Amino acid sequence: MVAAILAVLVATAAGTALAFTLSPLWTQRSQVAVEEPASPSEEEEPDPPQSPSASDPATASDTAGAVPESVPPESYAGSSTRVGTLHLQVERCYTDTHITDGFAFEDDAPEGMEFHIYRLTVTNEGHAPTAFDTEGTTGTTTDGRVLQNDQDAEFTVAWDYFWDDIEPGASVTSYVLFTAPTGTEFTEVLVSGEGLLEPDE
Repeated sequence: MVAAILAVLVATAAGTALAFTLSPLWTQRSQVAVEEPASPSEEEEPDPPQSPSASDPATASDTAGAVPESVPPESYAGSSTRVGTLHLQVERCYTDTHITDGFAFEDDAPEGMEFHIYRLTVTNEGHAPTAFDTEGTTGTTTDGRVLQNDQDAEFTVAWDYFWDDIEPGASVTSYVLFTAPTGTEFTEVLVSGEGLLEPDE
C-alpha cells in the first residue's frame, strides 16, 4: 500500500494555516476477466445421424435396384382357386419349349421364349353342368408385366377338354398356358379374370 499525504501549508497574513490532508489512495492491479476456452468434454457434441425407422415410408431411392423375389413355376403346385362353381387345383406347374397332347397336336415356342404350363384339376362343385373357359386369364410377372394366356397353346394340349360341360361333382384335367421370354417368373395368375392363383407357401 502506498500512502500519499499531501500537506499544504498556506500562510496568510493573519497567520492562519490550514492543512489539507488527502485520504490515502490505494492502487490495485487491474483485474481483467479472461474467458478460458471450454474443455473438449464441455463442448456440445453434434447429434449422431438417425437412421430411418421401420415406420418411415420407403422412397424411390430406397427401393431402387431392389431385386424381385424369385418365384419358380413349381411353387404353384398345390395352390387352388375358384371360378364360379368350379374349383381349380394346380397339380403341376413347369416350363418347356415343346408341348404336345400326346397324340397328334404339338407346338414349339418361338426362339427365346418358353411355355409356362399350369396343369389343373377342375371340379364342378355346383348343381348344374358348367364349362371351364380360360378367356380373360392374365399373369403378372415379377418385373410387373401383365401377360395374356396363350389359348392356342392351351388348345394344343387340352383340345379334348375345352368347351365340354363338366357335370356336377365331376373333375377333369385342364390347362392354363402362357408363352413368355425365357426366365420369366409369375407372382400371380388370375384365371378367367376371376380366380386368383398364387404360389403355395
